[in-house]
Amino acid sequence: FSHGQHCIVPAHRVTKVVDTTAAGDAFNGGYLAARFAGQNEQSAAGFAAKIAAYVIGHRGAIVDKAEMSNFIEANLLW
Repeated sequence: FSHGQHCIVPAHRVTKVVDTTAAGDAFNGGYLAARFAGQNEQSAAGFAAKIAAYVIGHRGAIVDKAEMSNFIEANLLW
């Protein structure tokens, strides 16, 4: 909900959930990164949902830096 309007951003289906420890942090970080990069609320939430879905497919709260960098590069909206 922003500026008196709302939108629905679908979650991304995850076929194999390994660990949900960092899902919220990943979503929040992805959302903020996209907003700081100039994306609107809906695009930022979509990017954040992709990152959270990716992160829960890995063990522990931290995904390997190289893997995460590759994922982000492949999924940038901007």
